[in-house]
Amino acid sequence: MNQTQTHLLTDREKPEWLEYPIQLIELIKSGRSVIIPWHISKVEAVRIGRTHFAQRIGRDLVMFAYRQDQEDVACFEKGKGEMVMVLHDNCDSPYAHVGSYLSFSDWLKAAEEESREWGES
Repeated sequence: MNQTQTHLLTDREKPEWLEYPIQLIELIKSGRSVIIPWHISKVEAVRIGRTHFAQRIGRDLVMFAYRQDQEDVACFEKGKGEMVMVLHDNCDSPYAHVGSYLSFSDWLKAAEEESREWGES
């Protein structure tokens, strides 16, 4: 199994509205699945998360990362384009929303900055 298969939904599983950002694919292919405190989610968790968020907060989300020290997850959401939504997994809507980024690139910059603050990059 290659790196992308370990972390990303297959074309058959991926919703039509989602196009994975090239930067995410390249990050995974490079083997950088950990940007402390963030971790790129394994595909099994992504699959479970799709059902979980739909049932729990009624949103069509595809998770791609989780934060190790909190119950926060980074997701793509139907109808939001390239935006990254950050949600707290243990709250009901609308309290689940922690923040958002205009793009995966913006999220990655913030995650790398957090990593430097943690002294782990």
